[in-house]
Amino acid sequence: MRAALTVWDGRISPVFDVCREVLLIDHQGGVELSRELCAVPVTDWQAKIDRLAEAGVERVVCGAISGAAAEALRARGIAVLGFVAGEVPRVVRAVLAGGRPAPA
Repeated sequence: MRAALTVWDGRISPVFDVCREVLLIDHQGGVELSRELCAVPVTDWQAKIDRLAEAGVERVVCGAISGAAAEALRARGIAVLGFVAGEVPRVVRAVLAGGRPAPA
């Protein structure tokens, strides 16, 4: 599976719609296979979603997200795990375990 985590300054970015970078993580059976930090369009969330779909993302993990962006992701077959906060390593561990990170 390929997940995209919106990131900023070592944490999950507060708002998907305006995030600048995503951490792409390929994982299977709880094991991280690869990771790559990628820039994404900042001001156009539709272009951001197109970029994620082209990259083969199957799930987005993010902070706040507008309803329109969340629906557009789901329409492209991308699951959304929104309203997540915390440091990237803790969130990655939760994603690999198949869950949502506990509030810190």
